[in-house]
Amino acid sequence: YAGLDVWENGNFIDYGVRWAAFNQKHDIEVFIGQTYDFDTESEDFNENGFRNGFSDYVGRIAYTRNYFQISSRARFDREKTSLNHMENSVYVGKSGYYLTLGHIWDTHPIDVLSVDDKDTHELTAGAGLPITKRINIRGSVIYNAYEHFVQRHSGGIYFEHPCYYFSLEYSRDNAIKSDYIGNTTYRFKFGMSIDGKHY
Repeated sequence: YAGLDVWENGNFIDYGVRWAAFNQKHDIEVFIGQTYDFDTESEDFNENGFRNGFSDYVGRIAYTRNYFQISSRARFDREKTSLNHMENSVYVGKSGYYLTLGHIWDTHPIDVLSVDDKDTHELTAGAGLPITKRINIRGSVIYNAYEHFVQRHSGGIYFEHPCYYFSLEYSRDNAIKSDYIGNTTYRFKFGMSIDGKHY
């Protein structure tokens, strides 16, 4: 289901197969998996991919070399073996500088609040630029290629210290759904750091 704020109750089993090969310069990974839901009564709404307890197949392939990574994730219909969803991304970065480009395609909306049945077709981009050793700026944008408008853009300035961190971020969401209209958000974050981990 879409959204990091959505928690699904019930009992699930996630299983799959992962293969990886690597050396000092190259790293390649291939994964394919599936989920089984023991509660089959809550399934089959808005084509969520579950049928008789089993989900559609999901897969990922990624290649990394030094500061470059290209990856692709996909979802395949379990009964028709057709491609339902695909995400592709390219990342290039070194010493705080980075650039990422991506593409998201889905054959139908996965959000039950969607007001139409158009496919999802989005282009994404993001970049980071260090100002000093501890300060950097980052920005990202999502472009809706079907509706031809910027669906979301965001940016911020970030400070990293071995003991603490803080950031000032801005984001503008232009998405419109049946019960939601995007808005502008400003956010200040402060936290403690221990061994490079944020708390």
